[in-house]
Amino acid sequence: MLKGHEEFAIVSPIFRQNLYVGALEELDPVDTPLDFFDPDYRQYPFARDVNFLHAKLKAGDCMYVPAYFYIQSRTLGTSEVYGKDKKKMQGKTRKDYDDEESIIFTHQYAAHSQIVDMVLSAVED
Repeated sequence: MLKGHEEFAIVSPIFRQNLYVGALEELDPVDTPLDFFDPDYRQYPFARDVNFLHAKLKAGDCMYVPAYFYIQSRTLGTSEVYGKDKKKMQGKTRKDYDDEESIIFTHQYAAHSQIVDMVLSAVED
């Protein structure tokens, strides 16, 4: 984090099935329909077994997310997010920190390989 406040929720890939990954045709096969900050347990009951890990970061903080973990974030204030090409990626606001802005620098590798998806799918079956 270069500036501001951001809240993150991460989930281990061992909970892949409980996250309903690939369950909805309108989503990418590696995406989950769950909101990690406010899961709808009536619509997605298996999500009750998921261990959501939460962290709030502020300017100067850094976080490592292990390979294949699922991650969602929400900005606490106004955000500017830049990728490795230094192009602005997104911006949003949350009431809690209206007077602040967040600037995040992130580098992200491809979420999953086809081989890992095959292995994880085989383990689930």
